[in-house]
Amino acid sequence: MTRVWHHGAGVAANAHRVAYYKATGFWHWGQSGYVIRHLCHNPDFCNPRHLLVGTRGENAWDDYMRQMGVDLIAIRRELERGPFLVLAGVAA
Repeated sequence: MTRVWHHGAGVAANAHRVAYYKATGFWHWGQSGYVIRHLCHNPDFCNPRHLLVGTRGENAWDDYMRQMGVDLIAIRRELERGPFLVLAGVAA
């Protein structure tokens, strides 16, 4: 936990929130229902490439997928690589 200045006041913030802000410029502070999701499921790890904004429901889905053995980092890497689907030789 660290302290950062937000609207002229020092507030406590977890390191992953600060890392996400520094990488993207988006704070998502006080937006009801939004959390910073750890795709790697390691809350102590602050690699911005493993962080994503989402809802608590999406975060719960991430946890379920981890329990099922799904590697969300690998999926994100594949999606960023694109094209996403190749069917019958035609990129969708």
